[in-house]
Amino acid sequence: AVALAWMLTLFPVSGFIKVGTSIADRIVVASTFAFAIFVGRFLSYFLLDFGNILVGEGREHRRPRRLFILVPKVLAVLALFAALSARTNRRSLEWMDSLTLLESSLVSCPRSAKSNLEISKIYSGLYKEKFDLGKAISFLEKAENIDPSYCDVHQQFAHCHIQQGKYLEFEERLTHAVLCPFTMGQSVPLWQRYWKQVTSDPRTGEQAKRRMDKYQAIVNEAIRQEAEREKAQQVAASSSGATNGDEL
Repeated sequence: AVALAWMLTLFPVSGFIKVGTSIADRIVVASTFAFAIFVGRFLSYFLLDFGNILVGEGREHRRPRRLFILVPKVLAVLALFAALSARTNRRSLEWMDSLTLLESSLVSCPRSAKSNLEISKIYSGLYKEKFDLGKAISFLEKAENIDPSYCDVHQQFAHCHIQQGKYLEFEERLTHAVLCPFTMGQSVPLWQRYWKQVTSDPRTGEQAKRRMDKYQAIVNEAIRQEAEREKAQQVAASSSGATNGDEL
C-alpha cells in the first residue's frame, strides 16, 4: 500500500497527462515524504545494525559494536547528507532566476518543448540584456520540431516576427495562435487591434483587408469544424445513453 501511494504521488510527472507547466520541484514534494521514510529506515538499519540482535535464552543482547566499524558508517552518512545539502542549495539558487532555472531544465530534459518555448521568451525581450531574436527563434523552431502539435509556440513566434518587421509571417502565426485554445485569450485582442490598424492605412489598407479576409475565413472554417465535431460527439453520447436505457 505504501509503495502504491508513493507511485501515485509521482503520477503528475509520469508524462501521461499534460500538467500545463514545466515539471517543477513542487509537483514531486509529496513523493519526497515516502522517500524520506524509506531512506530513514535504511539508514537506521545501516547505522544501528539492527540485524545483529541475537535472541538467546529468553533475552536479547547485541554483539559488541566496534568503534572502527561504526565510524566509517557515520562518515558515509554525513557525506551523503553533505552531498544532498549541496544539491539542494544549488537547486535553490537555480530557482532564484528564470534563466538559470530554464537552462537547468534543458540540461535535464533537452527535448522539452515547453522549456524551449519558455527560454525563448528570455531572449525575445523578457530580459533586455539577453535580447537576441535569432536565438529566441532557434529555441522556438526546436520546440516546434520536438512537438509539431504544440500550438503554444505560435503566439511567441508572432511576438518575435513583429519585432523583426516580418508582418506576413506575424499574421500567419497570429492566426494559428488565435486557433490555439491555450493562447486564444491573449491572441484575440492582439488580432483585433492589429487588423484595425493595418486596414485603416490609406495606402496599404486594401491589401491588408484581403489578407484579413483570408485569415478570417481560416478561423471561421476552424470554428465550424469544431462546432460540427462537438455536435457529433453530443449525438453519439445521446445515442449511447438511449441504447443503455433500452438495455435496462
